[in-house]
Amino acid sequence: MPSGQPPLTAPRPDFRSRREILGTSIEHRRGHIITMKVLKLIVDWGAKIQLHIGAAALFAIVVSMTAGVITRFFGHPFDWTEELCTVLFVWLSFMGAGVAAQQRRHICVDYIVAKVSPKAARTVKIVTLILVLVFLVVLFGGAVKFLPKTIYARTVALGIPRTVSYIPVAICSFYMFFAYLYDLLTELRFGAGDKA
Repeated sequence: MPSGQPPLTAPRPDFRSRREILGTSIEHRRGHIITMKVLKLIVDWGAKIQLHIGAAALFAIVVSMTAGVITRFFGHPFDWTEELCTVLFVWLSFMGAGVAAQQRRHICVDYIVAKVSPKAARTVKIVTLILVLVFLVVLFGGAVKFLPKTIYARTVALGIPRTVSYIPVAICSFYMFFAYLYDLLTELRFGAGDKA
């Protein structure tokens, strides 16, 4: 070695103790588990709330239609029953869609997934979930942008703002985003099934 030059030494690697490495890993895993539990709690409670709203809407539809039939029989029909049933049916449909998302009951065509390897099927599922999430973001953004435009428009018979018919679109797309986000994170973490 020529004189006047410092000796060549490799920089000392940053050795962390096994406990530090495991601690970091455990903290990361614990944070992920807490996130998944909170997300699962939001999805489950959201489904319960939507289920009750949907059940109330169905009950109100039955009562409203029955009242309409009875009053029509006596020659003095209510003119608001059809309009009320239309609004309630919109609520029932979108609340039901949210519950179906939580229970994974939406129609799924698995022709392609059944023909490919498990690894490719998992990739298709992940890409599909990402596309669904993008669609729900666009749907929610469109609903929120459209709602203020319908505040001053009134229904003919009831005279209520037409916004009432469009609110469930925003609620459902917002909720379904979290339901499918939970599915995506579960798929990324575990591969399949509800294991969180």
